[in-house]
Amino acid sequence: MRSGAIGALLLLATCTEEHPGDTPGSRLESAHAALGNVPPTEVATWTRVGPTVQGPDQRYLQSAAFDDNRKVLMMFGGFPGENSAAGLPGLRDLWEWDPATFTWTNRTPAGNKPNMRGGAGMVFDSARNNLVIFGGCSDVGNGYVDFADIWEWNPKTGAFSDRTNSDQGPGFRSEQGMVFEKSTGKVLLFGGALANTAGQEGYDRTVALGDTWEWDPVQGEWKQLQPSSAPSARYDSALVWDSQRSLAVLFGGMEKPQAGLMGVPKQDIWEWDPATQNWSERTTTGLKPSSRYGHAMAYDPGRGVTVLVGGWDIANTNETWEYKVTDLGNGEGCAAATASSCASGFCVEGVCCGVAACSGACQSCSVAGHEGTCVRAARVPKFLVAVPADRRATATATAKPRTA
Repeated sequence: MRSGAIGALLLLATCTEEHPGDTPGSRLESAHAALGNVPPTEVATWTRVGPTVQGPDQRYLQSAAFDDNRKVLMMFGGFPGENSAAGLPGLRDLWEWDPATFTWTNRTPAGNKPNMRGGAGMVFDSARNNLVIFGGCSDVGNGYVDFADIWEWNPKTGAFSDRTNSDQGPGFRSEQGMVFEKSTGKVLLFGGALANTAGQEGYDRTVALGDTWEWDPVQGEWKQLQPSSAPSARYDSALVWDSQRSLAVLFGGMEKPQAGLMGVPKQDIWEWDPATQNWSERTTTGLKPSSRYGHAMAYDPGRGVTVLVGGWDIANTNETWEYKVTDLGNGEGCAAATASSCASGFCVEGVCCGVAACSGACQSCSVAGHEGTCVRAARVPKFLVAVPADRRATATATAKPRTA
């Protein structure tokens, strides 16, 4: 799981620039300094891995998602690099990276598939075992045009399906934040930007967007949400799913709420709670990454931290940061391995609890409405307990008529 998450980080952070005075040693030193506290069992260094056979062409603004079920990293599209297929409006190939074998496999189907594009949102739906791709933009020669279509790719069949319908969805955009909410089985989308139809670069945008949407893959329907608080309009932010706390975490991005204005890189961090349908700002006052956009983030479930790499502030940066929430209140999500994140120090039944264990009869620390406190769990009446089908059949067959 962790190798795939970090693989997604490596794949997404592809735009780099050398600066005067930069040496491999100085860059490694800055990366070490920014990592923060790393367990003794971890090694805070980068390792370059490369395929033994030809892999994808050079590109940027590609989309990537980790397939939780097959433990492989998927990549789609992007804009071609300087030494690759120049002149194309975008790429539409689909590749699979296997971290176990360090190999790329071209999974591009011959049939129906999304148009050439970069800056699309892509997530892996672990409940339905599908990739989901939305939006993006394409170079039309004298500018860029956005897309508003949504596609699914099935690993078993290797085929794309166009799930676009006539409902009023988020509309045309690219470089939005997208994540799969494992607690709801829905896709969360935030922000993005409208393409500059006269732009000369794939990252040229006229105005940023600040709306929040959910897509139900079962019903195939979009729903715009109306949270009472939310991040400002932005694009090129990073959005990941914190599986320990069942929350989405967003950092940074380029704020550009009005066409014609200069964009402003952001430095704030927000969390989305699907249960309350609201955003909460968690920006700290102390040490934190500088304002930036175009950075990569991935959640490391083994250590309960969000890892951030690179991005742009006033120039490219190679910093590596970790974000970890501590002093979690009773009732917030946790894992036994990261119980120290709870203010109480106790993680019981997946939530921070006021005591080390619920010792009372039939007590639980995760009862809905009372999370974090040991209370008596609701009992299921015996006459409501399900009876296996084979036992019900036997009971019916052996039952005798009642006699007067």
